[in-house]
Amino acid sequence: MTTVEREKYDIEIIPIDELKERPGELSIASETVDELIRYGEPVYYAHRLPVKVMPLNPDKEEAISRILERTGYSRDEVFGVTNPLAATMEA
Repeated sequence: MTTVEREKYDIEIIPIDELKERPGELSIASETVDELIRYGEPVYYAHRLPVKVMPLNPDKEEAISRILERTGYSRDEVFGVTNPLAATMEA
C-alpha cells in the first residue's frame, strides 16, 4: 500500500497490542477483535472510505442494465430458458 493511498483513505496501521483497547472507538465487534488478534498481524483501518449512495428502489431497467454490464451476460442469457446466474445462486 502506498503512502498516497494511506493518506487518501486515512488508513491507520494499528499494532495488535493496541487493538484490544479500541474496539468501541473503531466500531469493531469483540468477536472480530479476537479473530484479528489470533491472526497476529497489525490491522489496517480505513477511517475515510468513499461511499456510493444507491437508491433504495432503483429503476428496474437500470438495475437490469447494471447486472448485465457487470456479469457480461446478454439479456437473452439471463431471461431466456437457461439462466446462467440461477446455477450460481443454487450452489
